Amino acid sequence: MLYIGVVVFISPAYGFAGSTEVRDSMQRRIDTHIHLYDTRREGSSAFLDPVINEKICFPHFAEQFMDTAGPEGVEFAIVVEASERREDNYWLLAHVDTSDALLAFIGNLDPRDPMYANDLDSLSISKKFRGIRIRPSTPIDLSNPGIIESFVELSRRNLVLELGGNGVDPEVVATIARRFPNINIIMNHLAGGSLVGNQIQPPDWKARLSVFASEPNVYCKVSALYEGSGKSPAPVNSDYYDALIDPVLDAFGPDRVLFGSNWPLSDMLGSYEDMIRLLDDYCDKHANLSPQKLYYENANRAYGINRKEVNYPGSGNGLFKSYWNGKPGGRDWFVDSLCGEIDPVIDEFWGTESPGCRVSNSCWNARWVGFLEPLLSENHTFYLTVNDYGRVWINDKPIIDKWIGGSGNACYKGSIELTTGKQVPIKVEYANLYDEAFIRLEWESPSLSREVVPVNQLFTPMYTGFSVNQREAKGFSVFPNPADHRIIISGNDHNLDEVRIINIQGEIIYHSKAGEHAVELNISDWSGGLYFVEVRSMDERYVKKIMIRF
Repeated sequence: MLYIGVVVFISPAYGFAGSTEVRDSMQRRIDTHIHLYDTRREGSSAFLDPVINEKICFPHFAEQFMDTAGPEGVEFAIVVEASERREDNYWLLAHVDTSDALLAFIGNLDPRDPMYANDLDSLSISKKFRGIRIRPSTPIDLSNPGIIESFVELSRRNLVLELGGNGVDPEVVATIARRFPNINIIMNHLAGGSLVGNQIQPPDWKARLSVFASEPNVYCKVSALYEGSGKSPAPVNSDYYDALIDPVLDAFGPDRVLFGSNWPLSDMLGSYEDMIRLLDDYCDKHANLSPQKLYYENANRAYGINRKEVNYPGSGNGLFKSYWNGKPGGRDWFVDSLCGEIDPVIDEFWGTESPGCRVSNSCWNARWVGFLEPLLSENHTFYLTVNDYGRVWINDKPIIDKWIGGSGNACYKGSIELTTGKQVPIKVEYANLYDEAFIRLEWESPSLSREVVPVNQLFTPMYTGFSVNQREAKGFSVFPNPADHRIIISGNDHNLDEVRIINIQGEIIYHSKAGEHAVELNISDWSGGLYFVEVRSMDERYVKKIMIRF
């Protein structure tokens, strides 16, 4: 039997405290691609050539970045790990956590590494860890089904995936994006485009861009401009870079391009000041790309950073979840109801084991029921990330139905108009076949960033366990309430034809066809908690809640 305990819900790593909270978004600028390292640490700067990169072969920390970027109006950055050693991720993240100017950290992990999932868990302890860039020491085949399956670890942690453009098959990237629509994929450095002798390379770069951009969760960084210029020093007039930026803007549109400098490697070819100036000039000449989008808004959307704090007005306690066994082989579902509990949110990862409650480790179900209270009168999009099957009803309307074969390890979405403060029924059903079991329910609206539907806005049904009209009972009384030794159930003006008392697990702990005006029960040995009293009287069924003190 499951029991109710104190549950602490930690929201996904979206919001960061600091000086950003008091600045208007029109003033904010984020550099989404910088590198930090300590040349005094073995391996920390192994990606640099001490001869070719002699100019920047000294420690680069947050302070050096702010000294360079701050005067140009860039106050914040996202740090991308360039070292191929997994242990360097921890050193760099510790440094990132010391600075409010460093908003997020992108690690460098190899999904083939046996420590991959453990590293994701460990790094995710920091709210600034937002994903990984795959840049291993040996080539990796992204089309390998096993590699694609490894991205479920990013999906269930709501992390991003960064990739380079060169040597990456655009069709494979599009496949990954469709498979995991809740993973934002960010192509680095113009998705591999560059100028060589004033000619675009690779020759099919524009065609590749169109495939990368075909999925809405793929973004592109306008980064490493100097390196892509094909000249040393790099030109500083914005017109020169039209050949590199225009195709990216045409393919991805103004809402999916991000600024990244590739500092301090960019210092090898030109100044940070000139880079910002030429990009500002570019925005001045292209009305559809505002500095606010290029430098801030798109980064916020892609990485989920600087999300405004949301005041949740609801007082919800979550949804009622019940576990069920299905028939072997998944030939039938919801066969045996086993137990239930209140779940604060729908965000579960059970792995390959039984979730408990006498549930087998394959071919089982879970169902969540209750009420949802929207924050806003807007069209809401719901995302269901699930392995294997799932379906969602909001206000008794099916908005997601993926109760089909082959739907595992995927995210699906559906939309519905909702009204501020108006509670509507919600039901979510889940089926696990074999292997890993997980589910997450998120929502999003034009004024609300994507997030797990919060406990404040989810309400346990007044009554669970029976298919009867759930309405407040005026036809009988239960007192005292709360109680500790005894309760009296009175039919008021009518006899009690039938009385049932159900605990929060949905188990009937008392049942009597009394036929009397009142029933008195000794409850001194009952466990404390919430109970439901159901009464049938005059061919009507009523329900009341009662709290028994611990």
